This record gives sequence, C-alpha cells and structure tokens, in this order.
Amino acid sequence: MTHIFLVTRPILITERGCPVCMEVRSGLISICAGLIYPCVLIPFNVFLNANRYLTYYVPPITKEPLECLNTARTILFKPHLPRIFVLGCLQFFVGMSIAHLQMSNVTTVFEKIAFMEAINKENEEKKKQKQSQ
Repeated sequence: MTHIFLVTRPILITERGCPVCMEVRSGLISICAGLIYPCVLIPFNVFLNANRYLTYYVPPITKEPLECLNTARTILFKPHLPRIFVLGCLQFFVGMSIAHLQMSNVTTVFEKIAFMEAINKENEEKKKQKQSQ
C-alpha cells in the first residue's frame, strides 16, 4: 500500500521530478516491507514456538530483555547475515526495477495517447476543411 501512495501515484500523475529518486524510493520501500519488517517479526515467532514446544531455552523477555536480544542475534541473525545482505540487495534492485518498468509503461501509454490525439485532431481538421468547401 505504501508503494502505491509514495511511488505509483506520483508516477501516474507525472509529478515525478527525478526518475532515479523514484527508483531508489521504491527500492527502499521494498527493503522495508520485504526484509526489515520480517526480520523484526522473526525473533518473536521463533521464541514463541521455542517456548511452546520447549525446544530451546529462551530467557523471559519481560525479565531479561537484553539477554533475549543477544540470543536472537546469535542464533538467528549472526549465521545468516551474508544471506540477509544478499537478499536485501536483491530486494532493493527488484524494487528499483519495478519502479523503472512502471515509469516506462506510463511513458509509453502517454506517448500513444498523444499520438492518437494528434491523429484525431488531424481528422477533425480534414472534416472541417471538407465541410467549408
């Protein structure tokens, strides 16, 4: 939904000032929605399941929040950090390419509309000339 308000609408309304700015904005939105948000939610889900099935000791978050954060960092993120970085870069470039494709499609549509309007004006002028003669 954020992508629609911050990227797609300005592209459709042609309020875009800088195409690269729109692409970077789209890439950052993509990283936030596809990488950062899930990385924030993953520890809660993992700790909930670990406590439910008693598979791993998880310190209580209300009593030892720093220990809980260190556990999440060492178990979940530290071994997977290179993969997370690669996936983040991939997510960023996919978001940029989506914005680029949207801009090129909108430009193509506007060019075709302008071409059809020009043909329509020519036909109307020819009709007026035939009627005046």
